[in-house]
Amino acid sequence: MATITRMASGKMRVRVKDGDYVKQATVDESDVESAVRALEYEISKYKQSPPAVRVCREYLQYKQGRMQPQSWERLRSTVEKHIIPRITGLRWCQIDSVLVNDIVNNTPLSYSSVKKIKEGFSGCDKYALTCGLSDKSIMYGVELRKRAPTPKVEIYDSKEVREIVSAAENDKYGVVFLFLLYTGLRAGEMCALTWADINKWSVWVDKTAVTRNGNTIIQPSPKSTASIRSIPLSSKCLSLLPRIQEFWGGGPTVISKKNGEPLNPAALSHAFRRFCAKNGISKKKNSLHSLRDTFASTLINAGADLITVSKLLGHADSRVTEHHYICVADGKKREAVALLSY
Repeated sequence: MATITRMASGKMRVRVKDGDYVKQATVDESDVESAVRALEYEISKYKQSPPAVRVCREYLQYKQGRMQPQSWERLRSTVEKHIIPRITGLRWCQIDSVLVNDIVNNTPLSYSSVKKIKEGFSGCDKYALTCGLSDKSIMYGVELRKRAPTPKVEIYDSKEVREIVSAAENDKYGVVFLFLLYTGLRAGEMCALTWADINKWSVWVDKTAVTRNGNTIIQPSPKSTASIRSIPLSSKCLSLLPRIQEFWGGGPTVISKKNGEPLNPAALSHAFRRFCAKNGISKKKNSLHSLRDTFASTLINAGADLITVSKLLGHADSRVTEHHYICVADGKKREAVALLSY
């Protein structure tokens, strides 16, 4: 139903109502008829457009089983935590690039997290277009804010490593930290490791521990296909195994809670910070990941090639290894140049 009212300015106010849906516009008298048609079309389009939350959840269902479980869980978490709360109550046709830009660039999160939000919107957008739920993209003109400089990788120098080794030898968590220092495992990979994965030559990595809804579970696939790998064990690393078994028992997983459930990777990270504070090991972050960084950078500085280090770390591309760790080897570059004698 259309209502047309002449305003004091001489303009015409056109108001179209269809049930609870109302649209209005102010136009010249000559444009009234076209304005009515345009408003009726907008209401029709609005009524046919699905709720935005439904589109997002249908997209998640579509992607489940079509991507790695851990990748899907990250996508689900991003959409549920950072997209759905901002679009609840809206229909998909009400979402545009202005709204997406606002959500993407005004969310106080890290660049990596914000990038995942943009990717989540982009995936929902493609799904809506493919399924005929929308006739135009919401992503035109959406740009990420400028990325902050990548934080410098923090590694432990030889003195700090000796301090860690000395303090760790008779500590329940300390022997685990030494194992990480000798293998470069991620926290989730360590928490998922079973005794069946270890032999007298190597450790086999093909799963990871993740936390979902407050529960830690073993996911039968690591971060990526490249993360499935074998890591040779040095004699020093092998000597740790009896002590790890003594401290942690002989349950299915190498480390676990007292009730036998997998240890939360975050709990292992917290334990490392407490260990460092207790033993006076001072670094800016004292992040558990620094043990992995130290493993990688020590190998590179000792002359190991990038591809080998990349395989040991489980990186999908050696360029990832180069981006994170090659700056650590600058000292080796200077030593190389100093060899010139001409």
